[in-house]
Amino acid sequence: MSTPAETPVSPGHERAPFPGTEELNPAEIFAGPGYQAPPVRTDPVAIAALGLGLLSLVPAVGLLAAAMGWWALTRARSRYSTGVSMAWFGIVMGLTSSVCWAWLWWLVDIGGN
Repeated sequence: MSTPAETPVSPGHERAPFPGTEELNPAEIFAGPGYQAPPVRTDPVAIAALGLGLLSLVPAVGLLAAAMGWWALTRARSRYSTGVSMAWFGIVMGLTSSVCWAWLWWLVDIGGN
């Protein structure tokens, strides 16, 4: 009787990986004795949202930071990656700076009339 590990898989009928492990290298996980925890993956879009949130004092960069943060949140749900707090930072800082820039622009426009 053969075990599931020895059961041959016919070409074209490969098993689907467990959700969230599509990008993991099995050689890293099972290299040593026992099970090695996979490395933590931070979403690069969340890192970009954080950086743009820090640079959101520049006009219109805040809107880009908020958009990147929103995109990072949707990616984090589907890819099992970390970086949710970085994405929220980009959203909050981006929207806050955009509202401040819009308010300042409105004040300057009223003062010019």
